[in-house]
Amino acid sequence: MRRRRFFIQESENMNTFFITPIAGAIIGYVTNWIAIRMLFRPHTAKYVFGIKLPFTPGLMPKERHRISRKIGETLAEHLVTTDMITTYMLSDESMSAIERELEKYLQDTKVPAAGMIAKVVNSLLKSEKVKAGLAQAIGGAVSNIDLGKMAEEQMNAMDIAEAERIIISVVRRELQVITMLGGVLGFVIGLVQGVMQLL
Repeated sequence: MRRRRFFIQESENMNTFFITPIAGAIIGYVTNWIAIRMLFRPHTAKYVFGIKLPFTPGLMPKERHRISRKIGETLAEHLVTTDMITTYMLSDESMSAIERELEKYLQDTKVPAAGMIAKVVNSLLKSEKVKAGLAQAIGGAVSNIDLGKMAEEQMNAMDIAEAERIIISVVRRELQVITMLGGVLGFVIGLVQGVMQLL
């Protein structure tokens, strides 16, 4: 009888040892999956009997204006600055593209003396003095454009479902890794608990 009770106890311990890590893996995976979904969903606030449910809307829809403003500011201050645009516009590649487009336009519109005009403009574009003037003109024009505000307005105007689709398409692999990591951590924690119960 005592031996039978011992085997039953050992059997229950072994079941717990195997079940706990599996349950931990499932819980970790599912909770991470839900947490990622809650970043974007629901898109709007949900109400029950006139009471707003907590965590609705999701983080991104709720904070979209603040996030858009911060992204716009970061874009204008660090990623697409006036100096960067000016440098890009005056690069050899950009100048060559402008020359080609000008020649094409003059030929297509059959401007008299198109070839001569194109040669004069091309030689002017190679002049350092003209480039300095262009740099000043481009810099002045771009500095009057609030790039951060433009980016913010574009992001705020975007449908939240479309924004979710774009963001997820960019970071899908990373989100899958985070979800899987939840399962792995849950398994490890369950395994530690199982070992502790056996001891």
